[in-house]
Amino acid sequence: MLAKIKSSKSLADQAYLAIKEEIVKNRFKPKEVLLEESLAASLGISRTPLRVALKKLEFERLIFINSSKQAVVADVTK
Repeated sequence: MLAKIKSSKSLADQAYLAIKEEIVKNRFKPKEVLLEESLAASLGISRTPLRVALKKLEFERLIFINSSKQAVVADVTK
């Protein structure tokens, strides 16, 4: 499970790094839906910085937003 966030980096940056690590290590599987409420609770942050992190992950094509406006893990290759 995701570790609680506590550091000098912004909450959004910390969330981005934590989620990215889970994707890269294949703990979040391709096509898995990432629920904002669950992620925010796991990280101990509100949805606002989480949404910023998800936008950054979407920009890097690690996730995509589906037609239901849910974040979905993309197929990631090494």
